[in-house]
Amino acid sequence: MSVWTWIKKLLAPPVFEGDEEKTRNAAILNTLLWIMLGAIIVASYFQIRDSATLGARTAAAAMIYAVFVPALGGLIWMSHRGHVRQAGGLLATLVWAITTVAIIIFGGIRSTVSPAFFVSIFIAGLLMGWRAAMGFCFLTTVSLFVVLMLELSGVQFGPYMIPLYPSTGVGFDDFFMLVGIVVATTTIVGLSRRSIVSALQRAQSHEGALAEVNRELESRSRELQIRTLELGRRSMQLQIAAEIARDVTAMREVSELLGRAVEQLKDRLGFYHVAILLVDEQEKFAVLRAATGEPGRRMLEQNYRVDVEEEGPISYVVSSGYHRILLDVGDDAVSFENPLLPDSRSEIVLPLRVGRHIIGALEIHSQQEAAFTADDAAVLQSMADQLAVAIENTRLLEEMQQALRELELASGRYTQESWRLSVARGRRGIGYRYRRLGIERVTDLSPEARHAWLDGAPVVASEQSAGGGREDGGAVAVPIKLRDQVVGVLDLNFEDQSVSPETLTLVEEIAGRLALALENARLLDETRQRAQRDRLIADITAQVRASMDIDRILKTAVQGIGAALGSDRAFIQLETGQQQAAPAEGKQSPEEVDDQAS
Repeated sequence: MSVWTWIKKLLAPPVFEGDEEKTRNAAILNTLLWIMLGAIIVASYFQIRDSATLGARTAAAAMIYAVFVPALGGLIWMSHRGHVRQAGGLLATLVWAITTVAIIIFGGIRSTVSPAFFVSIFIAGLLMGWRAAMGFCFLTTVSLFVVLMLELSGVQFGPYMIPLYPSTGVGFDDFFMLVGIVVATTTIVGLSRRSIVSALQRAQSHEGALAEVNRELESRSRELQIRTLELGRRSMQLQIAAEIARDVTAMREVSELLGRAVEQLKDRLGFYHVAILLVDEQEKFAVLRAATGEPGRRMLEQNYRVDVEEEGPISYVVSSGYHRILLDVGDDAVSFENPLLPDSRSEIVLPLRVGRHIIGALEIHSQQEAAFTADDAAVLQSMADQLAVAIENTRLLEEMQQALRELELASGRYTQESWRLSVARGRRGIGYRYRRLGIERVTDLSPEARHAWLDGAPVVASEQSAGGGREDGGAVAVPIKLRDQVVGVLDLNFEDQSVSPETLTLVEEIAGRLALALENARLLDETRQRAQRDRLIADITAQVRASMDIDRILKTAVQGIGAALGSDRAFIQLETGQQQAAPAEGKQSPEEVDDQAS
């Protein structure tokens, strides 16, 4: 510790926590004591320097210093020990006593020491109040009167006359003038004390009000900080929820979407366990479809499900459509008895809503007690709603894709069957070949065409396989596909050994357009056949309706049907208890009925 620091610590006034008035009085008293002590030390120096010429005066001053200096040191010690009021009273008394002795020794009531009485009054008034100042005012008046009487009486103590240095012309006018000054000083000190106390009281009142305002501001500031942190947390939750919703909506499979959603919730928001349960088609059970961690894997293996009619948070949420918060603290504390989740302290279950329909529940566990609030529920419910829409959209997309695959398969089968029947009805050959000299029918397929037909993909060969009866060169076979079904093959041979990619692309484009043209022709042919069949039916119906006789109707019908279908034989029989037959071009038994068409 440096010397300057030690001096500052020595001169510092004492501080009393919780008692501002005592601390203030201690500061005033400490300042007065050290000033007086310093003044006495300085005066002692000059007194010792002049001790050879002053004689008895020096001896008397030395006696006063010898009493005053230790007393001041003791008062400083008392004030630091907390006896501030007592030290102030003793200081005022000491100043009054020494002043009284000093004016007796140094010139009576006209002595230059007389103003020291005012110091005792000030000390008493400032440190102890109005009554103490009045008391010392009375003591000062008594002291001045006694000294005046001693001066006027010429009292002598041993060899010394009082005062030691007599004054001339001392009278009661000096006494009354000093008493008036003392009374005025006391009044001023009292009024000043009252004004100071009043000002201090007002300051304390204002300080109290200001402290109250500061406490209110601090409380508001803390609330604002808490609210700011809470808003920051909500903002982060909303941002994370939006990111999770954005990520999961990119999924195209329900299982992938659910797995990604629970993992994102657990990792991004720091939850202990997250699970998604979806209601089955019968709306009887909420079946676990995705969950996090080892507990989730084990529950999925156990085919975990919840009966929606039983009591429980998940059943309540699925049935009511409202969220449910469960805590292990508070008035409504619950215990989490799932052995797979031993560290769960809080749980929130949120409905997965699509409009008014509840498709499942989102279950979230936390290791913190009272981890979920109403604000958390609002944020998480918003995310759960988006997740529910994403789940429903993905599920509908899967159903639509499945229906589309079935339609494509059915359409392909229909296309293949239609072409098979069309070729069978026409009794046409497999295809046609062009050899520059003309067009001829083809009854066999080249190896390239066979591979293209079976594989459904273009086949390119650099050389013609042996035994094909063609010149060596490049070959390409491109399947003619309609609705992913091969209905033919476009087989081309080239003199060059290789087939360029541009040529292959051109042939594929031609094959695609050829497929459309063939399909249009087939549809037109079917339309014509249907129109012709409809006309035949209309003609036969008209002929049948033209007659009212049953035999005539039967004969007309059997003849018309046989002629329309090109049948060699046709037979109609009515079951009326007795068999009646209307044969056309000969009679046949029912077993001989045969309707053929080529």
